[in-house]
Amino acid sequence: MHLSLCRQSSQAYLVPLLLVVASSFSISPVFGTLVAFKGNIVSLLALACILTVSVFVSPGLIRIRLNTVSLLCGLLFVVCALFNSLYWGLPTFVVLVYVLTALLASHQISRETLIRLVRLLTILHLVFLFGAIIGFFYSMLGGDPLLMIENPDGRENGLYLTTFSNTYIFGFIRPSAIYDEPGALSFFTCLTVAFRELLCMRRKVSLWLLGLGLVTGSLSHLVFVVLFMLHGYLLAPDGRSVLKRFISLILLSLSIYMFIATFVEPLQSVVEFYSDRLVLTDGQLQGDNRSESMRDAIRYVDVRVALWGLDGNCIIRNASCNLGHLLNYNSNPLSMLVHYGIFLSVPYYATALFLAYLSIRRRDLMILSVLLLIMQRPFVMSYGYSLILMLYVVSLTKFCKRSHLVMVTQDVPSNVLAGGPMKIIRRLPA
Repeated sequence: MHLSLCRQSSQAYLVPLLLVVASSFSISPVFGTLVAFKGNIVSLLALACILTVSVFVSPGLIRIRLNTVSLLCGLLFVVCALFNSLYWGLPTFVVLVYVLTALLASHQISRETLIRLVRLLTILHLVFLFGAIIGFFYSMLGGDPLLMIENPDGRENGLYLTTFSNTYIFGFIRPSAIYDEPGALSFFTCLTVAFRELLCMRRKVSLWLLGLGLVTGSLSHLVFVVLFMLHGYLLAPDGRSVLKRFISLILLSLSIYMFIATFVEPLQSVVEFYSDRLVLTDGQLQGDNRSESMRDAIRYVDVRVALWGLDGNCIIRNASCNLGHLLNYNSNPLSMLVHYGIFLSVPYYATALFLAYLSIRRRDLMILSVLLLIMQRPFVMSYGYSLILMLYVVSLTKFCKRSHLVMVTQDVPSNVLAGGPMKIIRRLPA
């Protein structure tokens, strides 16, 4: 009987593990050096294994189903992509393979499987972030990288004891764990917290994730933290106490800042770097590396580019593609329009509009936070990212259809509920 329970438990976590491989691990250059396949192949193989497990090994583990709305969306994506292919005379529609498979896989995931996935992501990123903290201080004390690997974009990524990083400035690193850059670590950490809020999991663990994630030095991470705190303030019945804790956290952070800046000489450069990222210069934050790429993207936008993209060869990454002479238009809301054109980038803008609609309708700052994340990291159609984002979007409609929520951890008197139609959501264990 004990062996049977262990077997059932291992099977229950098989699909969540495959989802982690298909999302987080597939985009990791560290993981890429350990396997014989490229990240996109690893992601697709993991998704294929999930469907295989569901059909042949454990039919009860995943509920096989097709959603009519998602099916119509998928058909719309394909039809629009075919217009782009006809214009260029190239099979540009193949770039949809990641988002379409992610959309299909997301509809097969049950709530129980999603909870197990989020718990795995939580543990994984807590380990990553503790390692990032250790590696951060290791580099600050003069530690050199123990080995170097190459990122897909050609930049070097060094191992600093317990974390990788491709950014070394002012005598310290911005950690990225197993990812190619610090922003990716921050992105997956924030998405993990967004999933935890969707599933009503303990906020203390989420705060640990967000607090430790500040070591990445990402401005978008800081914005996410602020919105997370405001989200908790708006939802909690005792909103004043949440606001007090938020103000106390700010005052404590300022006190630590002044202490470090005044007395601890080795940390002054760290404090100056992070504080300088929040300084306004000519109407732009010093740490804002998206506004310039946005301006570059605007320079390329005309009728032809807006409809079909810059170059069909670059869309499918042919050898004849040469982007070296072009300005940097990546990682902003217009980059998909410039690179793919509106017909091929429908999945991205449809996802953004859907998140904007839900955030307004449900008055949910967490959904707004995810929208802001994909505006500065618009990778809805990229392998790895597409899976975690489609899973979040689908989960919003499958597992969370309420627009008025009060999230508590204890019983609430009946008079608290007298003011309106509010659902009481019990928080799950970490």
